[in-house]
Amino acid sequence: MIGPDITNIDISGNLPIFWWLVFALAMAVFVSISLVLLYHWRMYGIKSRRIIIAETVYFIVSVILCIASFMALIFVK
Repeated sequence: MIGPDITNIDISGNLPIFWWLVFALAMAVFVSISLVLLYHWRMYGIKSRRIIIAETVYFIVSVILCIASFMALIFVK
């Protein structure tokens, strides 16, 4: 047989790196979307009370989810 035998490849050693890359990509997408939302809320929200509440809820829940994701990467093996 020519070339590597791909039927016996062990990826378990590289799995943590894969999940850190997925986490980094998710955080990059999250930050990008959050910046766009924040810009639109500030520019077009006309400083209404509803927009302020929406921003607060969005960022509190987002921080909790980001911390939970980070903790899962650290403690779950």
